[in-house]
Amino acid sequence: MDSNQETKFTKNENKDVPNQNSKGESPSSETMKIRKSQENAIDETTTKVDSVIFNNSSVYDEPTIIHSKKLFNINSDPNTPSFQIVVSADDDGREVDKYGFYGGTQYTNPSQEANIPLEVLRVRELKWIDMLDDWDKWMAKKFQKVKERCRKGIPSSMRAHSWQMLSGSAVCMYNRPGEFQRFLKLKGSETCLEDIRKDVHRIYPHHELFINNNGQGQEDLFNVLKAYSIYQPSVGYCQAQGPIAAVLLTVMPVEQAFWCFGTICDKYMEGYFDPGLEAVQIDGMVMFSLMKKVSPQTYRHLKSQKVDPLLYMTEWFMCLFSRTLPWPTLLRIWDMFMCEGIKVIFKVALVLVKSVLGDAVQLKRCSTVYDTLEKLKKIPAEYMQQDYLVKEILKLSINEKDMEKEHEKQVKIWKHKKQQQQQQKNEQHTIRQQQLRRNQQARNKNITNNSSEIRGDSTEQPHTQKENDKKILRNTTNPKNIKQRKHAKIFSKPHVDDKLLNNQTANPFKNKFLVEAGDGSNSS
Repeated sequence: MDSNQETKFTKNENKDVPNQNSKGESPSSETMKIRKSQENAIDETTTKVDSVIFNNSSVYDEPTIIHSKKLFNINSDPNTPSFQIVVSADDDGREVDKYGFYGGTQYTNPSQEANIPLEVLRVRELKWIDMLDDWDKWMAKKFQKVKERCRKGIPSSMRAHSWQMLSGSAVCMYNRPGEFQRFLKLKGSETCLEDIRKDVHRIYPHHELFINNNGQGQEDLFNVLKAYSIYQPSVGYCQAQGPIAAVLLTVMPVEQAFWCFGTICDKYMEGYFDPGLEAVQIDGMVMFSLMKKVSPQTYRHLKSQKVDPLLYMTEWFMCLFSRTLPWPTLLRIWDMFMCEGIKVIFKVALVLVKSVLGDAVQLKRCSTVYDTLEKLKKIPAEYMQQDYLVKEILKLSINEKDMEKEHEKQVKIWKHKKQQQQQQKNEQHTIRQQQLRRNQQARNKNITNNSSEIRGDSTEQPHTQKENDKKILRNTTNPKNIKQRKHAKIFSKPHVDDKLLNNQTANPFKNKFLVEAGDGSNSS
């Protein structure tokens, strides 16, 4: 992003913050009246949200917005904040945070919404309602404004609807009514289904939606993953798909989650789940090369230690940081990702690596490859706070053109490397075939000689037993014969099938970083 865009975004960051009492006086009776009316105001906002959904009932069959009352706690006491994170308790008395997690790190990394006045959140919700009510116009003519609001963070009550519109999954679901239910009725691949059954209980086991074995949450997760394996049989199921689908299920109903999941995988993560992970390997090389511009010192350190990017970025990219970032940070990063595409994931990775290994003091503590990888796998919490992360992302000097140019370069390097490997395999195959032909010729010659001896056609004079023993000894100890036998062993390796490398497809990576205006509503 250029400096002008950063400045513009910074100026608009708190545009909708209302005037506050600079004297720090206690709330007046008028303020008390405002606070008492806040619950009614939330009801009014929710009614407008529902109206937007039902007015677009051709796309949405049921409300997908989380009711605001469940997310906010209204206090009438003037001595307490008007807003705070709700921590409720289940039937067993266990505390659950606003995102549905039982304890964990969610308490130590509260959502940014806890620091935003409720009145500001209401204003933002109304802005999103206005955008969603005339989505095509906003995406075509005011995409920059949509992008800025996504960077601020989408209000929780609007996230489900917004993600579907940004990703284009709402259009997919509208164009294919009843197809999700049809997928569920099909049998599917038994191998995929067995792998899914093994994994569903391991995904977010401390979330109330997935904590119960064979509960509704796990059933929905299984159905999303099963339906996708049938929807895209060439991709099937990969373990990294589970956390992505689970995040979507915490935000929206199961059918909407399926179409949103399918759109993400097909639109932004094409090739990520294919055998061999070629797309992930290429993106790892792209990220590593971009590091040279972002932090030359970090780049030199990783290069000197020969740290393969796959050792630390594979889970980041394949799970879209869903197993790395704290939940509030993850949701805000995904708000940006749904709008701007895969380049957001690259920028998050670059910021994290730069933050962990960006100065000389940190690098001194990473004298070995093991130390470096431990640093990258155990990122300090301060580097994963959403405000810090978004701020550093917007500071990066790389843009879409830099990424696209580097990606084209790495694809060429990858193809050249694969061609060299293919050439080596072909040479080995040719040598192997030649050796097999020589062996066959030698066997045929021996058979011919033996047949001649049996018929008595051999003109060779008979030898005594002693002379035959000497001849055998000479042939056995001849250095030339020993060398020939050793040479023959080199080519006795089994033939390696090279069909995998011949299965080349068209380049699926072109223009993967560029998100044009209107992309969110027309992609499928």
